[in-house]
Amino acid sequence: MKLRKGEIISILILAVFYAAVFYLMPIMPDKMISHWGISGQANGWMLKVPAMLIMPVLGTIIVFLFLVLTRLEPAKTGIESFASAFDAFVNILLLFLVYISGLMAAANLNVKFDMAAAFAPAFAGLLYAVSLIMERSKPNYIIGIRTKETLNDPEVWAKVHGKAGELFRYCALISLGGLFFPRLLVLFMVVPLFVTTVYLASYAKKISKPL
Repeated sequence: MKLRKGEIISILILAVFYAAVFYLMPIMPDKMISHWGISGQANGWMLKVPAMLIMPVLGTIIVFLFLVLTRLEPAKTGIESFASAFDAFVNILLLFLVYISGLMAAANLNVKFDMAAAFAPAFAGLLYAVSLIMERSKPNYIIGIRTKETLNDPEVWAKVHGKAGELFRYCALISLGGLFFPRLLVLFMVVPLFVTTVYLASYAKKISKPL
């Protein structure tokens, strides 16, 4: 199986991620904070080995699934038409997981910061990356607004995903409200995404050609 340049970068990111995790493992407390509530207070703990490995393992699963799925029909044809953009998005997603893992490690090493405020800009960056992949995507069965209307009509796909790129940038901007109102971060994240998803699905139906 020949790997694309972006896929090789994904594997390198994972290798560095695992190396950093195992380097930090000895200095971590045996029981680590693994979850924070809306108020920013710790409300969940895990043993350090699973706590430290959860993000790199999740990243590994994502990369493995995409390596397999992007080579299967009918998804293969769709992804190959925008492979570079897709690979870049996967790598940004991996770096997001690295960042979250870093926040968890810092909090457990008693570095003082507001978890919600630290999370907000990374989430906004991820949504911005989503907006770019939406605009560059072509009809496929892996990523995007995959409804009957968009998959059956390339023109509808292009219009819906052009609109999606714009709306996800607004979602990214709104999520930055978590910097100023950390206790409302969940609302800043969830509500715009829910509204955007519902709107895009209805928009696809509205502009689709009747059969």
